[in-house]
Order: sequence, then C-alpha cells, then structure tokens
Amino acid sequence: MPLNINDNLQNLLRYILIASFFLMVGIFLLHPIMNSDIWWHLKAGEYIINEQTIPNQDIFSFAIEGKEWIDLSWLFQKGVYTLYSYFGLNSLIIFKTILGLVIFYLLLQAGYYRENYFVSLLVLIIVLFSSSFRFMVRPEVVSYFYCSLYLFLLHRFKYHSKTKIILLLPVIQILWVNSHGLFIIGVIILTSFWLSETIILMRVAKYFDAAMTLSKKTYVLLTIITFSVILVNLINPYGLKGVFFLRELYYNISGSSDIFQNIIEFQPLLNSGRDYSFLWSFYALLSIVVFSFIINFKKINLFRLFLFVIFIFLAIKAIRNVALFSLVSGYIAIANINLYFSQKKDSRIFRIFSSNTTMYYMMVVLLFCMMILPSGSILQRYLNEKEDSYGYGFGIKRNTIPIRAMKFIRKADIKENMFNFSLGIGNYFIWEFWPQRKVFSDGRLEVYDEEFFYAYLNSIANEDAWNNIIEKYNVNYLILDHTRANKMASDYFKRRYKSFLNNRVKNDLWKLVYIDPLCVIFIKNVSQNSDIIKRYFIDVLHKDEENDDLVFYERDNFIEKEYLTLSHFFSYIQCFHLAHNILKQGLAKYNDSIILRYELANVYIELGKEEAAEDILKNIISLKGNFASAYATLGRIYFDNNMHKESLLFFKKAEWHGLRSSQLDFYIAEANRKTGDIQNAIRYYKKTIRKDPRFLYAYNNLGSLYAELGEFDKAEQFWKKTLKIDPNNIEARENLQRLIENL
Repeated sequence: MPLNINDNLQNLLRYILIASFFLMVGIFLLHPIMNSDIWWHLKAGEYIINEQTIPNQDIFSFAIEGKEWIDLSWLFQKGVYTLYSYFGLNSLIIFKTILGLVIFYLLLQAGYYRENYFVSLLVLIIVLFSSSFRFMVRPEVVSYFYCSLYLFLLHRFKYHSKTKIILLLPVIQILWVNSHGLFIIGVIILTSFWLSETIILMRVAKYFDAAMTLSKKTYVLLTIITFSVILVNLINPYGLKGVFFLRELYYNISGSSDIFQNIIEFQPLLNSGRDYSFLWSFYALLSIVVFSFIINFKKINLFRLFLFVIFIFLAIKAIRNVALFSLVSGYIAIANINLYFSQKKDSRIFRIFSSNTTMYYMMVVLLFCMMILPSGSILQRYLNEKEDSYGYGFGIKRNTIPIRAMKFIRKADIKENMFNFSLGIGNYFIWEFWPQRKVFSDGRLEVYDEEFFYAYLNSIANEDAWNNIIEKYNVNYLILDHTRANKMASDYFKRRYKSFLNNRVKNDLWKLVYIDPLCVIFIKNVSQNSDIIKRYFIDVLHKDEENDDLVFYERDNFIEKEYLTLSHFFSYIQCFHLAHNILKQGLAKYNDSIILRYELANVYIELGKEEAAEDILKNIISLKGNFASAYATLGRIYFDNNMHKESLLFFKKAEWHGLRSSQLDFYIAEANRKTGDIQNAIRYYKKTIRKDPRFLYAYNNLGSLYAELGEFDKAEQFWKKTLKIDPNNIEARENLQRLIENL
C-alpha cells in the first residue's frame, strides 16, 4: 500500500538519514592510533619546527646516515606536530576523523541529487566499508581529502557553472605537493578532465556525454589552470627532484618493486592470497560503478570513464590503493546514477524510486546499515578487543606499538646500535630516542634503496648475511617484533623469520633479556653487557612447565590477542610447553575464545597429542562451522598420518570456507599427488607459486612431477628456479644433476 509522507516529514527524514550517515562515518574513523608511521612523522615535524629547516638528507638512521631524503610530507609533519604539542595525541585522532567527515561530505555534495539522495548514501556506505581501513593518522589521509576536493570543485565547475572555482586548484596543488607524495593524483584527475573536455569540443566522441559543453572561453581558462597545476608542482623544497621523486613512489605504490612484495599493503589485490574484510565492499562498489556506466551506455561520461580505468588499475596493482579507488568510484557511481535519473524523470523507474513507498523502505534499509551494523562491530571492538581490528576511541592501540619494550630499554639502560627487523619498531624508536640514538631502519621506504632491503631481508635467511650486518653496523642489541612472522606477505619469509627467531634463542652470542606479546629483545653476549645479562637474562630453553614466569610485567592486563601472539613466539622457538601454559592462562580468562582453543590444538600437535588436538578442532567446527583454519589443521593431522583422501577432503573444506594461502594450496597439491591426481597436483603447485613466488618446495615438487611425466624441459626449468631461490638446496641440485646425466 502506498505510503503518504508529506514534504515536511520527508525533509525531516532526509536530515535524520544524512546526520545518521555522518555519525556512522565518525564512529568508523574514530579509533586509537595503531599505525606506527605517525611517530617518525611527528619527530620530523618537531625537527622542522625546532631547526627551522626541512631535511634534505637522512637524520634518523645510522645505517644510511647522510643519504638523500626527499621529504614531501614536511607540511603535514609540521601541522600534526603543532597539533600534538598544543592539544596532545588525541587531537590527531580528532583531526583525522574530522578530515574523513569532510571527505565524505565533499563526495556527497559532488553529485548530490535531492530526489534520490538515499542512493548516494547507500553508495557512500559501501565506500566507507571499503576505504576506512586506510584512514589512519598519516599523510595519505590528506591526499584523500585533496582528491575529494578536486572532484567536488571540478563537478561544480562543470555542472553548476562555477567557472572561477577552478582558480583554487593551483593553490590546492601547492599544498598537496608539500603534504604527500601522492600529489600526482591531482594532476591525473585534472588532466583527465581537461582531456575529456578537449575530446568533446573536438566532436570526435559522439557516443560520450557532451551535456553542458564548455564555452571556448571557459575551455581556455581550464587549459591555463591545467598547465598551471602541472607547473606549480615545482614549488616544493626540492624543485625538480621533488617532482621526479614520484617515479620511485609509483614504483612502490603500484607494487612493482619485488622487495616491497613482502609488505602486505603493496601486494597485488587479486593475488594476495588473503581474505580481507573490505573485499566484499570493494567488489560491491566495483559492480555498482560498472552498472552505472551500463545504464548510461548511450552517453557515457568520458571523464569518469578515464578515472575508473586509472584507479581500478592502481587498486589491482597494490592493496593500499583500494581506498583511493573507493573514494573516486563513490563519486563516479553517484554522478553516473544521478545523470541517469536526471534524464529519466518521466520514466517508470524514476517514479518508482522517487515514490513515497520506495523512499520509506530505503530509509529503513539505510537506518539499519547506519545503526545496527556499525554498532555491533564497534561494540565488539570496544568491549572485547578480540579481533585484530582498529578498536574504537582514543589513545594508542597497545598491542601494535612497542611502548613497553622502549620502557624496558630505558630501565635496563641498553645502549649503542640496535637492529630492528620490523619497520614499525624503528618508527617508534625514533620517537622515543632520537636524536640521542639512531635507528637501524624505519618506515621511510623511499629513503632506503633496494640494495639495503635485499641485504636486510637476506639476513634472516642466511647466517653469513646476518653476520655481515652485525659486523658492518656494530649492532649491540636486537629489538624484534615476533608478530611479524604472521604478518609477512610471503610464506617463504614467514618460515625464515620463525627460524631466525629460533636461531637467535639458541645462539650463545645473543641473550634474550625481554619478552612481551609484541617484541623480544636480545643483547650481545659480551663483557660490556654482563650486568644487564645477569639481571634480565631469560633462559627459555631451560624453563620447565612449573617455572615459566618470563615477563617483567603483570599478565593480568593481557587482552586475548596478546596471549595468542605470546604463544606464537614460544612455538616459533619450539618451547611448546611454554606456549601451552600461556594459552591455558588465556583460556582461564577468555574461556569461550575459539582462536585460543585453535592455537592450543596446534600446540598439542607439536607436543604429539594429536587426539587432543583433533577433539579441540572438531569442537571448534561444531561451534563455528565456517572456521576455515580448523578444517585445514584437521587435514594436516590426517595428512601426517598418511590418510591422504581424508586430508584432501578437509583441505578442500578449508578452501571452500574462504582460507586463501599458499600453504593450503601446497598441502592440497601434496594430497592430490599422494592420491594419484597428478594434474590437480600440478594445478595447485602452480597456485602456490602464484601466491608466493619464493615457495621453493612447490618448484622442486613440480620439477619432480614433470620428470615423472617425461616432460624433462619443464622439470629442468622448475629445478633451476628452486636453486635460484635456494642455491644450497641439495635435493634440487641432485635432481638436476641426474637429469643432465640421463639426457
């Protein structure tokens, strides 16, 4: 039955919905600081203000001291440090949240159409879900603001006859080029707009939207502004060097550099092997944008088409660009849908969408999305902190920033050069100790060259390379983020890093003096450190099950995730009884925790208690049938007991429930090989390699399979690739040698 909603009630409901949407945005973006980059940005801002100069060479690291540093974020750094110095750390969270609210306001206003505003709100809700994971206190969020501002101003210029408004663009671009390296996005957006208008004026694209064609005078102004925006990029402290810096930046943000493929945010979107929470919203938004072009297929807007092609390319190249794509796509979808409705005011579909009944039900859907969904998510994050999420509110996310480890360094008075494998550790170390002490490495990826990173990564895989670093930089102590072992993009480096941690514990040259759920600290076993070792040495290798009091602070304050990460560390160093005890303590506090139970099952497997592990895993599946990792681990138990058909069944269930990893693909390949399904084994070995190009066992086994099939050229190819990854791999070398001899 049609509903009778008068104009006043419609206006009231519209205001309530819009206000509710922005409340939802604020809730999603208001979370504690968990990204470590802000710490070196703050320290750089402090340096710029105190010294009244912008750095042009490295000042933070002893490993690359004096190396050229092009700091295009100096204006952001100066701004956030000023905020921090006057109003404290929480002011940065408020600043980021307000900036996010402005961004979504600009996107809403850019294509706002009163008759179907609820469509715009629905699109922006999806944009929020797919982009909020990148809204952190870092210069990137300023680029999101400038990007949205560009789209807003160009839309007003084109469709609201606000001709003079584009005079602001050169000023905005000057601010952008001095705030973040993604300033090139402004040039891309404006150049795309100018090119589309040029094509329309030349009348060479009759199938594209030519509504409200610019006058020649306006087009000349647009051309002048476009070239002005390109030229003003030279107005930065580094001139041409600052502009050409974007070549290296593109190399990084597009995921093109091999070395950055080990960093998750630089992973290709479609080949990451991970199940990200934002993927559903990304694909939903992608579908909406494509649909918005289809419904306007007779008159596609050329500018928006250019934007879509450019930003979907960037999103596919690297995960970190998904947020940028989402914001731009939100504008595209809203503008395209409103274009369609503006041309179909007399159509049946427009009458349906603009009817009171449709509006009422859309309002109900919107209120559900904006009230129920975020409240459940926020309540869980705020009360339980069970998920590896952003949390909610102010302050610092404790289990992501090494505050406690830095306090220990001060307390123990550990000095001289440090080594950190995690860049995040280096970022916070700069904040705590610079200029009195310098860091080994930090998050300024543009400063450290590939040669440095290759040596850096190789050090965890090769003891000679590790010893070279220790000697070259005279390293006295190590601050190692043990949680990195599960955060690396490559399974190869995950395994190597776990082995690296284990070797440090067992190597008498290094003494473990500190453990917490995020970090461990080793100090060199030399006479100058004897007092520190005597006071703080933790002999984990000789701790028994009754005597495992290993940390210097109270465990009562641990949250669920911290019990988990600490148990992971003990598993890495093969102290499974300590991992078992930590998990038992965690379960005493969080007795309904599925993730702690799951990890306990893994520990039982290592302790040889497979029946106990199997019971736990089956119980987990009965409670949570979509827990994919439980199926995979059950499959591993059956595989290790030569029950290959049963193991394959559970591996496939894990895959069906959404587990995406090279390790799972490898096990499926192995199970297929054991059951005689060679073609599927080959297919899954290749899937393993696509997800992790350094998975040497997959290369080696592929070589063996092709040799069995008589395809010796392919066998030789894969064995050579194995040796390229690991020149000391005896099995691949012997296989290759036999092949050459037989040929």
